[in-house]
Amino acid sequence: MKRTLIALAALAGLASNAVAADLYLPMDQGGYTSAGFDWSGFYAGINAGYGSGTAESVGALNGLTDTINWSGGLLGVNAGVNAQFDNFVLGLEGDVAWSGINGSTACAGVVGVTCSGDINWLGTLRGRAGMAFDNVLLFATGGLAVGGVNANTSAVFAGATGSYSGTGIGYTIGAGMELALNDAISVKAEYSYNRLTGTAPAGSLGAQAYDVTAGAHVGKVGLNFHF
Repeated sequence: MKRTLIALAALAGLASNAVAADLYLPMDQGGYTSAGFDWSGFYAGINAGYGSGTAESVGALNGLTDTINWSGGLLGVNAGVNAQFDNFVLGLEGDVAWSGINGSTACAGVVGVTCSGDINWLGTLRGRAGMAFDNVLLFATGGLAVGGVNANTSAVFAGATGSYSGTGIGYTIGAGMELALNDAISVKAEYSYNRLTGTAPAGSLGAQAYDVTAGAHVGKVGLNFHF
C-alpha cells in the first residue's frame, strides 16, 4: 500500500510539472497576437476623382469680386513612403493630376462679359498620419498644394477681353482610408480640400490687378503598389 501511494505521488508530481511546462512555454515563446499587415515601405499608384468648389477674383483697386462655381474630374499618379510604429503609421506622399475642373459666370459689374476659369493640373506634397488595424489604415493628411490656374474674360461683342495663366500655391488637408488586399496591392478612398492663390497682373484680365483664389473639394479613389 505504501509503495502504491509513493508511486501515485510521483506520477502526480510529474503530471503537475508537465502542466506547468505547457502553461509556460507559449508565453516564453511569444504568447502575443501578430501585428498583421506591415504598412512600412515605399509605394506608387494611380488615382481618379472628382472635384468641385469656387474660384474668386478680387480687383486690387475697386474690390469688385467675381465668383465662379466650378467642377470636373481628375486623373493622376502618386508615390510615397510609410513607417509603422506598432499601430501608428507616419508617411509622406506626393501626387500630380490632370484636372478638368472648370466653370464660368457673368462678370460682376460688366454687362455682356463672361468670366471663366479652370485648374488644368493639381499637385500636392503631404504628410500622412494614421492608425493601422491590420490591413486597414485610417489616416489624416495635409501639406502643400500647387496647380495651374487659368482665368479668362470674354465679351459677347467686341470689347474688353483678357486671360491669365499662372501657378497657384496653397495648402491641402484631408482624410481617407486604405485597404491592403495583399502584401503588394492596396486600394484607397480619400477626401481633400485644396486652396490655391495667385495674382493676375494688371493688363491680363483688365486695367487693374486681380487676386485669384481657387478652391476645390476633391474626392478620389486609388490603387497602390507596395515595394
